[in-house]
Amino acid sequence: MNFDGTLGIISGTTAAIVDNKLWVNHSIGRLLESLIERSANAYLCIPIISKKLPSLNHPLNIDLSKVLKLPPLQTTISAQRYYFKAQEALQQLVDLSDALFIRLPFQLPDRILRLKKPKVLHVVSSPLNVIRASTDYQGLMRTAALSFAAFSEFCMKRAAKEPYTRVCSNGEEMWRRLAPSAGRVVISSCMYREEMKTKEELSIPSRVRLLFVGYLRPEKGVLDLLDAFEDLRATQQATLTLAGGSDRQTTAGKLIEERISKSRFAEDIQAVGMVEFGEPLFSLYRSHDVLIQPSLSEGTPRTLVEARAVGLPVIATKVGGIPSSVSHDVDGLLVPPKSPAAIKEAIVRLIGDESLRKRLIDNGLKNQDSYSLESFADSLIEEIIIAYNEAQV
Repeated sequence: MNFDGTLGIISGTTAAIVDNKLWVNHSIGRLLESLIERSANAYLCIPIISKKLPSLNHPLNIDLSKVLKLPPLQTTISAQRYYFKAQEALQQLVDLSDALFIRLPFQLPDRILRLKKPKVLHVVSSPLNVIRASTDYQGLMRTAALSFAAFSEFCMKRAAKEPYTRVCSNGEEMWRRLAPSAGRVVISSCMYREEMKTKEELSIPSRVRLLFVGYLRPEKGVLDLLDAFEDLRATQQATLTLAGGSDRQTTAGKLIEERISKSRFAEDIQAVGMVEFGEPLFSLYRSHDVLIQPSLSEGTPRTLVEARAVGLPVIATKVGGIPSSVSHDVDGLLVPPKSPAAIKEAIVRLIGDESLRKRLIDNGLKNQDSYSLESFADSLIEEIIIAYNEAQV
């Protein structure tokens, strides 16, 4: 499926230009490439920072002449100084485009309003839920952050009501919050069909190998997972691998390191840092027995798609868009957030019930094709085509 016009893509995710290449994070990079490949012509408007961070690990396949540089919108606070400069770049993109694809949230929320082009808003998460779950903001800073997050969601709601606008939300929670008139709920993915190779050994050994993959942010709930592992390890042979780093300044990494160092079972916990996306990460999934996503706030985590696509059963919290991705007792187990006891109980249940484990794995593998990057990109392009065609009537 292809869009025959010129697509303008707006993303608030930072990028860097090094060695005449645009470097982005793999999660957005693969999606952007898929949208560009499915368009007759495409331009990208994205914040450019001066230094290539470790998280910017994907060289985007795009002609740099098609990149419109936004200022370095690294945080919502620092972004405000570039308010008018950002508007110039956005307007230039609008003038060049027949339709827009806008990935939200965006650091300057009201700049996405009144762009007067058919568009698709891809809403990946709730700014308000992220701030509520975060421990990085205290006192007046927390009050200010919550206020700005509420303003961001207000702007998204307004944008969703504009003419010839369709919304693709990561999960049903954000769909309900925005109440758009058109669009669909989507499950994000950046894994190609050809990469979905099932792990060879699906049984669980006596020493169960648990895995967490994700950024070390407060809203990811890693401290709850560590508490659950501590209780589990007291009666069960187990190991825990934490794969991920930080893509922004946060206290989470330090708190996690301190918690591990004080654990009675620190030797069974391994923090391996960022793992290269692609086969190195997929091999890591295949070398473990259970993936756990203990988040306090989420869209539709790609890790849950990736793990099930290789035959790894998943346990996740029932927050955000996760219930749109995982059906409890069908292709995964859902537990309440902020409950280490519930996480432990789900692990014990999964270890002890072979028929349950087989059912979760089999049902997860059945969704391989529908949760591939190819299917995800096709659904977004279809919405772009619908919005564009409606505007031509």
